Amino acid sequence: MTRTPVRVAFAGALSSLLLAAPAVAADRSQEIIVQRAPGVSVAAGADARQDANVKVVQANFIDHTDLVVAKDGDQAAAIRELEADPTVLSAEPNRRVYGTQATTGQTTDALFHSLWGITRIGAPAAWSYAKGAGVTVAVVDSGVQLDHPDLSVAQNTADIPNNSIDDDLDGYVDDTNGWDWVQDDNDPSDVYGHGTHISGTISANENTIGVVGVAPQADVISYRVLDDHNAGYTADVAAAFDLAGRKGYKIVNASLSAAAPTSAEEAAIASHPNTLYVVAASNDSTDNDAVGRYPCNYTLPNIICVEAIQYGDTLASYSNWGKTTVDIAAPGTSILSTVPGSTYEAWNGTSMATPHVAGVAALLWSYNPSLTVAQVKQLILDNAEPLSGFTKLSVTGGLLDADAVLAAAAGGPPPPPPTPPAKPENLTAVAHHSQIDLAWSPVTDAANYRIYRSVNGGPWSLLNTVGPYDTNYSDVGLAANTTYSYKVSAVSSDDLEGDTSTVAWDTTVAVVTPAPPAVNNGGGGGGGGGGGGGSTPTKPTPEVEQPAAPQPAPGIATAPVIPAAPAAPVTPAVTDEPKDEPISDAKLTSKGILRLSGVISALPDGRRVRVTLIANVRGRKITRSVLVRTHGGEFAVKLRVPARMRDAARITVTVKAGKHAGTITVRGKRR
Repeated sequence: MTRTPVRVAFAGALSSLLLAAPAVAADRSQEIIVQRAPGVSVAAGADARQDANVKVVQANFIDHTDLVVAKDGDQAAAIRELEADPTVLSAEPNRRVYGTQATTGQTTDALFHSLWGITRIGAPAAWSYAKGAGVTVAVVDSGVQLDHPDLSVAQNTADIPNNSIDDDLDGYVDDTNGWDWVQDDNDPSDVYGHGTHISGTISANENTIGVVGVAPQADVISYRVLDDHNAGYTADVAAAFDLAGRKGYKIVNASLSAAAPTSAEEAAIASHPNTLYVVAASNDSTDNDAVGRYPCNYTLPNIICVEAIQYGDTLASYSNWGKTTVDIAAPGTSILSTVPGSTYEAWNGTSMATPHVAGVAALLWSYNPSLTVAQVKQLILDNAEPLSGFTKLSVTGGLLDADAVLAAAAGGPPPPPPTPPAKPENLTAVAHHSQIDLAWSPVTDAANYRIYRSVNGGPWSLLNTVGPYDTNYSDVGLAANTTYSYKVSAVSSDDLEGDTSTVAWDTTVAVVTPAPPAVNNGGGGGGGGGGGGGSTPTKPTPEVEQPAAPQPAPGIATAPVIPAAPAAPVTPAVTDEPKDEPISDAKLTSKGILRLSGVISALPDGRRVRVTLIANVRGRKITRSVLVRTHGGEFAVKLRVPARMRDAARITVTVKAGKHAGTITVRGKRR
């Protein structure tokens, strides 16, 4: 891995750190990470290990998770055998993971750019609210120079140093300064420099020397998982993630990535929902939506994944991106920070972007310790500064804005993230020949309902979407003597779908074909009933039960059927086309709910209209659109307006169906 550092000398005595020769770590790529099923102890898993011909390297390095190795060296066969055992949840190779410092990219004049990243995200302005005091960030990386004069390195005070006792019962002896999984000891010092650089961007001290971090009064604690070559193993990363969560640290910075997911790593993050894991998008210049990088691509609510920009607000050439998998951008090129040797260098990478976000999270929790992980994540993402051309590069399409984030927090904690509606209750299905009628109880705050159908026990598919006031639906044109199953879900105005209802089903009525009427053989005279007469009955309409026609008694002639005269044509009445009344009422409530109703009388019953909201926020156009079903031309809808859209001075509401359209403007929060 190459880098082009710029060394900068600062006033003051900076002690030099003698670096040991790079350690050669043992090859652990043949190890297997085994997650045991709940309730299965290490001893109880002995049969599975025996069948797979593996031995334990480290038992319970995470709860219910072991490291094993194949005795005969056949890792693939051992994994197959373990995965087939019901006591094993997962068995995966101990994969390599790498720090996400860029391997390419030119470092520019560090003195010119200095701390441009801190300035660009508005951190100095945010310091009027908080500077990170009282918050510790766990840096899962290559270690930290523990005595760097520009860093405040926290200690685990629950463990008494150097007494060879695990005082805090966390599984690690004398882990006062953190832990080193590479050497398996309690000295997580940094040799490569990656973790020390990360730490400086998070919280370098505000003093008369060196640099300053985003949260200059916060602390870091060192969890070393990357070796002297900036590489490590996912088992160690998972163990560090788990320990940070168990110790109660609210923020983990993980500027690293692997090319494949690891169940133990994902489980470690998921099992600590009160810890925010800030991770790097990686440096492959690729789309993470198409080719995943981990932990960035885990779909967990307590992860923020960060891409890098360069000077000038463009995506850095090395940075990965992802419209759905990468959350936000931060400065990552020519970032000047602390490195071992008590000095400073400018480096590039999504590794350098990630600690900017971790630092802002530290500012938030310093300002308001009662914030939840969901609220901190929402504040950071909702207040991103829009960047030109970034709408397809991340979830927010924008840049971290520390000042806006803290200003929003000062206005009170944000509303909780929207929750999906409850599931519809009391679903019924009643068959009538070729039709099945559905009915269910209404759900509060449903913007529409989705109806799913299965035919004769086959796969489920979406049948239709109906409006918020439709709690009845008729499925027509069905095959006879067929079983149809249904379930219904409610969907919010934010397009969040709730749980589906219990299944209701019925079987359509079989077609009954009537027997043909008896043939009249004549005889006995009478009006027009000649011998050998009779006619073939008309075939009934399919799928409609036809009663058998009454038959004449034997020997009695039937009266001739005289066809009725054709009805006179009816001339339709000429009426004027109804006038459009697209919007009759629109109101935005204080809770951000838009209530809208109106009439387009020319529309047939059940026809949909499209409701579109348009707002201009900080020069950025934001739109939201939904379809609403009409009833006799009337419609009514409740929409939750996104928080950023409500900040506009005006919101334009348009209702359109074919040539019928109407527009109205409602006032937002900003006056």
